[in-house]
Amino acid sequence: MVVLVKEVETRQAALMILQYGRGLRPGEALGLCGGHLLLPEENPEGHGAGVIMLGVRAGTKAKRAQTVRVSDPFLLWIMKLFRGVVGTYEPLTGLKHLGGYNFVIREAMARA
Repeated sequence: MVVLVKEVETRQAALMILQYGRGLRPGEALGLCGGHLLLPEENPEGHGAGVIMLGVRAGTKAKRAQTVRVSDPFLLWIMKLFRGVVGTYEPLTGLKHLGGYNFVIREAMARA
């Protein structure tokens, strides 16, 4: 993962780690905004877990909004970092198209 941070923008690398850690599809990860990340302190019924809300605006492959529970401390830390630097409606990265994100993933994997 160190290669990813050196070769790719930090936000993109962090999103790839979050995507891999919770098994998100690239399109789901790319569609996330700051407001889609619910931290443990905002979710008292989650018993210390955070939540990623998928498909809030556009739906998911299952044609409805879904949630992913996050309890891994490292992934929660990444979520907190994202919430500290992006607004509620701001995308987590500057990438706007799935093709660009897939290119970054392929480049990072080739260097790993």
